[in-house]
Amino acid sequence: MAIGMDDLDSILGPGDGGPVLVFKHSPHCWTSIFAAQEIGRFQVAHPNIPIRLIDVLANRAVSQTVAERLGLRHASPQAILLAGGQVQWAASHQDITEDGIARALVRLPAATGSSATPA
Repeated sequence: MAIGMDDLDSILGPGDGGPVLVFKHSPHCWTSIFAAQEIGRFQVAHPNIPIRLIDVLANRAVSQTVAERLGLRHASPQAILLAGGQVQWAASHQDITEDGIARALVRLPAATGSSATPA
């Protein structure tokens, strides 16, 4: 699901403590397209993990606000795994892989409320 400025508090806040994957990408960049394929594979293997999409071309302000609020350097593509409103893992460019996200998910503290299990 794509997110806008109005969605940021609910996405970046503590929520229920469970994991959320934020994916910032440009639909015109080949590296981003390959990263999107990895995100898609992750989504198939982990359908219970919400994925929130930010198109950095259409929503530059949202993308920059996410970077500022999370204390991350902006990148595109960029995948950010949040739990309880806190960054648990982040990667950009070729470091975005289904396996990398899944390994980060497994390392989440039990307190996140996640029932996520590796595929």
